[in-house]
Amino acid sequence: MKSSRALLILLSLLVSGCSADTSEINMEEGKWKIQTTVEMEGMPMMIPPVTVEQCITEEDMVPAQKNRDGSECEMMEYDINGNTVTWQFKCNDSSGSGEITYNGKSMDGKMTTTAAGMKMNSTIKGTYIGPCD
Repeated sequence: MKSSRALLILLSLLVSGCSADTSEINMEEGKWKIQTTVEMEGMPMMIPPVTVEQCITEEDMVPAQKNRDGSECEMMEYDINGNTVTWQFKCNDSSGSGEITYNGKSMDGKMTTTAAGMKMNSTIKGTYIGPCD
């Protein structure tokens, strides 16, 4: 259970670290409320959704992962196609990929992570809530 909680925390920390040509993307810059729901294969109980608030800008819009020590994971690939951002990442003890589609003041996405031999599927939903602090 301790490992599951650490992995959930790892998944819920959304930070940014890449930039690309964002001229086409329909995304409102500012503070977003982001809810991540995680499903783990073989996990008998449901993990509660995690909600965070994050400032998202055109320079900082790719959710990435953090290592357990707080250092950022390595972004392996990153692409923007229309309103959809896709990425792959590698951490010290996990790796995965994700995709988010922005629609002005909302976002929907998914992320797949493999850690400690366990596969986790995450659903990401976000709503713009106002300017960054």
